[in-house]
Amino acid sequence: MNPTTLVRLTAAAAAVLLLPWGVTRAQATSGSAPAITDLGPHHRVWEWTALAEDGQGGQYQTRHAFTELAAGLNRKDDRTGDWVSSRAEFEQTRDGYVIARQTPWKVILAPQLNVEGAVDLLTPEGQRLRSSILGIALLDLATGENVMLAEVKEAHAELTATTEVLYRQAFDGLSADVRYKLTLDGLEQDVILREAIMPDLLSALGLDPATTRLRQ
Repeated sequence: MNPTTLVRLTAAAAAVLLLPWGVTRAQATSGSAPAITDLGPHHRVWEWTALAEDGQGGQYQTRHAFTELAAGLNRKDDRTGDWVSSRAEFEQTRDGYVIARQTPWKVILAPQLNVEGAVDLLTPEGQRLRSSILGIALLDLATGENVMLAEVKEAHAELTATTEVLYRQAFDGLSADVRYKLTLDGLEQDVILREAIMPDLLSALGLDPATTRLRQ
């Protein structure tokens, strides 16, 4: 759900890098601007032309191209079915839902975190995935003992950035937030602990601090 970005070049940067030797930027200004000539789910092909000096007082036209690669770079338009550029951007509705509709993965986050199906994803293949956080548990890897540390409670969706949603103080009995981050190719979920879980607590619950891990 979060593939590694392969290459990310802006058109402006790549245009300078790919100009042939001996062609200055001033000499190339009378050519065509970079334009997309081919695209798919994870690539765009950019092409442009430029004028170069031939060394004898004349000029000739050169053609340039590069391929921009990134996971989730483009998406299918819902109406036309054509490939269009993706944009990682959340928007919040009047009733508190947070929606991402301009990436290959469509996302709906509920106004409150402690409801069934609070996270609703639609994959590029049309598969719908719904999930809910029940709480934060402690698992002793050595014994298999599992203890619920804190259950999810009512926490409201807060749009803290264009690509981030935060549910503050989302658990009973533990100071922790839940954050969702939107990328071109998916959605990341993080639990941010605002307090330490002390070894004495683990021992009191019959868990070994050396082999115990958090689960959500």
